[in-house]
Amino acid sequence: MAELCFFDKCGTTFGCPVASPTALKRMKQRAEIKSYKLPQEIYPRKRRVVKPVDVAAVMGECAWLVLERQDFYKVEIVDKDETFYIEYEQENGGGAQ
Repeated sequence: MAELCFFDKCGTTFGCPVASPTALKRMKQRAEIKSYKLPQEIYPRKRRVVKPVDVAAVMGECAWLVLERQDFYKVEIVDKDETFYIEYEQENGGGAQ
């Protein structure tokens, strides 16, 4: 079973197992290449971006960390060495920049 590693803006990490391999496959398929700017960066870069709903389906019981608190900005699949960035909907109509 694959492991996920989540990163927040302060550098804290959180690990959890993949709750559903089917949801992981769906998250990978729905990932898009978009311009995405990290808080510490000046210019956006092209990155693989996923929606929080897709990430939550992979997390299982820990989904509230992504859906409600919106703590994490990056998720890595440890076994595969793949990185995805989470694009939250912003109240002012933003998103990835």
